[in-house]
Amino acid sequence: MYRSDKSRISATLLPCMLALRFQVIGFIGLSWLLGSALLAQNESSDTGTPAAYVFIGGELSAAQGKGHFPVVAMTTRHILVDHGTGVKKVSKSSSILLQLKPTLSKSIVEISNFDFSFSSSLPSRIEAQAVSEMLRHQLGTEQEIANMAKIGGGGPRSRLNYDAIEELTQETKEYQEGLLDHADQASDEAEDRVDTLHLKFDIFPEEDYADAYIAVAVSFDLQEFKGLRRGSQVFGSFVGSLRAERAETVRIRLSLRPFFRMNSVCEVFLFHGEGIPIATNRSRLLQALSEEQLEEITNRSTGVQ
Repeated sequence: MYRSDKSRISATLLPCMLALRFQVIGFIGLSWLLGSALLAQNESSDTGTPAAYVFIGGELSAAQGKGHFPVVAMTTRHILVDHGTGVKKVSKSSSILLQLKPTLSKSIVEISNFDFSFSSSLPSRIEAQAVSEMLRHQLGTEQEIANMAKIGGGGPRSRLNYDAIEELTQETKEYQEGLLDHADQASDEAEDRVDTLHLKFDIFPEEDYADAYIAVAVSFDLQEFKGLRRGSQVFGSFVGSLRAERAETVRIRLSLRPFFRMNSVCEVFLFHGEGIPIATNRSRLLQALSEEQLEEITNRSTGVQ
């Protein structure tokens, strides 16, 4: 399972019933097909025009209140979840879970020119915070000097305590220099931590899809006391209508919780309709199915001999 909070990724294939729009297929049949189709690939790669595709897709759920509920649609601003008593809108920043499952799709979407990179806004934020603190402290110093003038009765400058002013000015200078040194050190340490994903790819569907959306899953190593473990974050992004055999370019910039980029991986899972996964050429364990293979797995799932 991919999680959008700190957790371990589990790629376990959990028992389930997976629906193809024109045929309901059982988990046992899909698991068997994943193995048999991969074995068949070693014998022959020519299956003619695929009748369907089997791959590792998933089910999305998003946080609403104290629970997570199935994602049934996405818009540019909201995620729509099935709350059981109706469809509810939740924020795009809500926690998202992605449960990986073997899935069937009757068509495939080609993803090309897949490119992602990470950057960090932490150094600039640290520097901006330091500058803001310096200005605040400087204003405070100027206010104190102004108050000294009022206490002195507002008379000639000779009445001011120049020694006190000099001491206050020196303290301010030392404080600001220390603040800058601390900000520089913190900025250097933050350079290894990233908090922004830049993603771009081209998408080419075989058929039309209305209101398509994607789950962007980022996984990485987490250094802990007991050693490394995998962490992940999942975000949803609305794509819109896709037209058959028409290329579209998808550009996404996502803000992440800061993490070290060790062994970072970015995956894209495509959906349409009420959370129906769509196969892509980048899907895990993707395998094209011939008519015979599809018929065989259908018969196995329904008990037909």
